Amino acid sequence: MTNLGENDWFGFQQTIKSIIFSLTEGRGSLSEDLESKYFRDLAQMALFLETTLRSPLQRNQHIKESVISLHDCLLLIYPRFAENARAHQSLNDCISIVCELYWLQGEVECEKVIVQLVPFMLISTNSADFSTEKVMRLWFMRKALTLLDFEDTDIEFIRTLLVDCITKSLFLNTSEGVRFLGYLFSLDRGTKSKNK
Repeated sequence: MTNLGENDWFGFQQTIKSIIFSLTEGRGSLSEDLESKYFRDLAQMALFLETTLRSPLQRNQHIKESVISLHDCLLLIYPRFAENARAHQSLNDCISIVCELYWLQGEVECEKVIVQLVPFMLISTNSADFSTEKVMRLWFMRKALTLLDFEDTDIEFIRTLLVDCITKSLFLNTSEGVRFLGYLFSLDRGTKSKNK
């Protein structure tokens, strides 16, 4: 893997922001093909960031900003065309993995990549492709839950998603799932009483 120069990283970061802007602010004017291309391009950029984060290369401000930009669009971008649903899901999976890696490695300002990531991961427990691997990924991300303010009524949706995990067989049938559920109840005693 080549080490990008400062200008290359800056251009990389700006390209991510430009594509995200097009997919959010300009989405009404995008064709199906262009939307699909943007989803694929962002997924490739996320894969590049994942590879970079896994390598011993020097970190820089642009890597952090690029990861945070991708994180910030995790729940904001959605396909305008049904035909692009698969490319959109692939993009979200790539972004999720990059954010998880950024958090797990304890990178600079890693707490900024969990605001959208935690709800995204919990929402994915309701998808048809939810798997043992995703239970394990949630288990590895459990410490991010300590950043949630369980007294804040604005996170009621997240609280509901957390409590819903109890009904999912993959949590009950895997050791990581059982440990995750136990961890949830150690976080906030109010989780049990408020959701009876």
